[in-house]
Amino acid sequence: MQGPQNIGCVEKVVMARNIGDQYRAKLIPAASFKPVNDYNLSQLAFDLYMAVVSGYQEAVRNILMSHPDVDVNISVKGATVLSLSLQKRQFDIFSMLMKHHERSKKFDLNKCSKDSFNRIEPPVITACRMHFFEGVVALVKNGADIDATDHLGHTALWVAARQQMPDLVEYLIVNGASVNKTDVYHHTPLITAMMYRVSSGIIKMLIMNGSSLEGPRYPANTQLSPLFWSLKYKTLEILKLLIHVGVSNNEIRYVRRILFARNGDEKLIELLDREAKTPRTLKQICRRKIRNHITEVCQGKNFIHKLKDLPVPTVLKQYLALKLL
Repeated sequence: MQGPQNIGCVEKVVMARNIGDQYRAKLIPAASFKPVNDYNLSQLAFDLYMAVVSGYQEAVRNILMSHPDVDVNISVKGATVLSLSLQKRQFDIFSMLMKHHERSKKFDLNKCSKDSFNRIEPPVITACRMHFFEGVVALVKNGADIDATDHLGHTALWVAARQQMPDLVEYLIVNGASVNKTDVYHHTPLITAMMYRVSSGIIKMLIMNGSSLEGPRYPANTQLSPLFWSLKYKTLEILKLLIHVGVSNNEIRYVRRILFARNGDEKLIELLDREAKTPRTLKQICRRKIRNHITEVCQGKNFIHKLKDLPVPTVLKQYLALKLL
């Protein structure tokens, strides 16, 4: 092998793998590593970006080891190398980058990047959208904002609920994700899950963990009510759960008027009429009030933990947690 002694680590990797491979030599520029200055740091960042694009793990490792001061938060074509590794499903490279972050603490784990579909989102949402459970765990454990949002206000929990990932939904809720954070369309993860008819298990999980059961009055939109969607898709199991555990008679009457105006199912309208005329028991009213207060105070985060901290008997905690209906 010929060449000067001060060949950079990227060039060494390229030559070692395939000396005659001109494509790789062009893909990762060879003359990257000169005495460090602002220009060369930018070039290093670009070399790192191209190494991630090509899935070239050894080049990524050598750049990080030889130049730990490389700016890993520079966006190239709108994306950081961390988000890019997720977008390209280069999960081994992502793990390598996270290990580097654990040593250096240089990555901005919440910096948003743009993908090929013009989605602008933080790494935790990208990892969630890629169904990369280990990636979400690594980001959260290293301090990424679990409620970070994309350009439409979606959170990782919104994505997990929308894409029917019960394991991620549970993990995110347990680790402090808000079940009531709304996007730009005022949709909570629960509303989204019901709109897209995801599994009843995810819907029940969101309800039990303190999701708001009544739509906002501003903007007044019946489609922001979980009760509306349970009626629209005739998911009677969820409908009965909503009525039994926390929907007020005012909410029932509100949705009933909309359903009647749209010539809805007569049997469902009759069901709502009966429920609206049936007074809630004192136990049900107290449960709804307490649950609503807790979820408002904790902003939809760690709802079950807050319930467990209440100075009340265990049987009452179980009733409030919907384990006893």
